Amino acid sequence: MQSKRDEIRPTETFFKVVMKPLIWVAPKTYGIPASTMAQAILNKTLIPATEKFEILENKTMHSAAAN
Repeated sequence: MQSKRDEIRPTETFFKVVMKPLIWVAPKTYGIPASTMAQAILNKTLIPATEKFEILENKTMHSAAAN
């Protein structure tokens, strides 16, 4: 979803263009959809945690969302 902004962000536009083919080639490495991330977070809350917090890699988020 795009929103109209008053300011111009050329670096953000550049990285969107550069990252799009990389995400297409290796989606689990470079990017994660917000819906997949939300599902992974919900699934992780149902599992008792051994640590106070966890830092998850993209591949781990994809597998947590699938469970």
